[in-house]
Amino acid sequence: MTYLFDMKGFLRWNYCLYPDSDDYRYRPDRWACGDMFFVYPGKSGVPELSLRFKQLEYGNKDFSFQRYCESKLGRCTVLDLVKEFTENIHDLAYNENTREISGNYKDDYDLMESIKKNLALKLKK
Repeated sequence: MTYLFDMKGFLRWNYCLYPDSDDYRYRPDRWACGDMFFVYPGKSGVPELSLRFKQLEYGNKDFSFQRYCESKLGRCTVLDLVKEFTENIHDLAYNENTREISGNYKDDYDLMESIKKNLALKLKK
């Protein structure tokens, strides 16, 4: 999404912000995943990275790869492939009341991997 909307990056303000209680969930009535932490206190006080952090890191790598491909192949070439994932980005809509995004966005890991492979093949040519 960051690439499609031609943003410079993604700002995230928290690193770890733990409540005083043992219940770390944030808005459990709305978010099934619970908390929003990037790190957890590990053994001997050494921070442990969360899966959420690792997913954000993967997203950053995808974004950097798309920007690199754009510099070599042009934005139109990258967008043509990435649109397989999102179709028309302007069809996306956000409903504030339900907090849902509607549109044709696909949550498909294999599709994104095939798009990245196709970009890599275009770079190789």
